Amino acid sequence: MVSDRRGNIIHPLIYSHPETGEKTLCVHMGMTDAFMWDKGTPKERMTDWKETAELLKEINHEFIKDNKAIQYSHKWEVGDFIISDNLAVGHEAAEESQIPRKEVGLRVLHRITVAGKEIPTKKYEVPSV
Repeated sequence: MVSDRRGNIIHPLIYSHPETGEKTLCVHMGMTDAFMWDKGTPKERMTDWKETAELLKEINHEFIKDNKAIQYSHKWEVGDFIISDNLAVGHEAAEESQIPRKEVGLRVLHRITVAGKEIPTKKYEVPSV
């Protein structure tokens, strides 16, 4: 995946979580400029915008299928505090949460990001096609 807002950072779409080793999807639906196929090989190429949009649509479908079964939606209450593993969670402000301040009052969200130990990498075998 190639990010468009962070200096064209390239990292695997699926990488090994640095603590658990589990395969983890790493994509930002709004900041992905392209995907790179066969990185580091003679076949290396970037997707054009049409192909990128098609891939993002397929990924989004996986997030929303089965009535969003893989998603957790928090129903915020005063005093709630959440800690998540940002290396293994996708997050997005739901459309229904974007209510004007004049209707819901002031909402405050504090976010802390802890520096990672390593750059996302694959530590598993990729099946041959």
